[in-house]
Amino acid sequence: MVERSVINSRLPLCPDCGSGLPYVRINLIEPFDCPFCGKTLVVSPEYTKRIRQVTFLVAIVLTIFSVFFWKNILLFILAPILGFFISAIAHFVAKRFFPPEIEDNESPKYVAL
Repeated sequence: MVERSVINSRLPLCPDCGSGLPYVRINLIEPFDCPFCGKTLVVSPEYTKRIRQVTFLVAIVLTIFSVFFWKNILLFILAPILGFFISAIAHFVAKRFFPPEIEDNESPKYVAL
């Protein structure tokens, strides 16, 4: 196990070896490997679902705000492009302020009855 310092104290931990995972290595969409033990990990589906919901709400609110408050139809037309950038920024910020729950990709998620 890698020693925890002030810098990496907020990093999400590998569930297998307990090492802090650098934010650059964490992929919110696809499985990724732990740089220390090589175990295949994945971000919890609930976490990515919450990020998508928040991003969608922010994009809708900004679109409505731009049309009714600023009365700017151009921003309404550009809303899908703005939504993409908002999504990218939300993923970047969310990983740092709300660290993702990391799970082992090979662990069984459901047990057959």
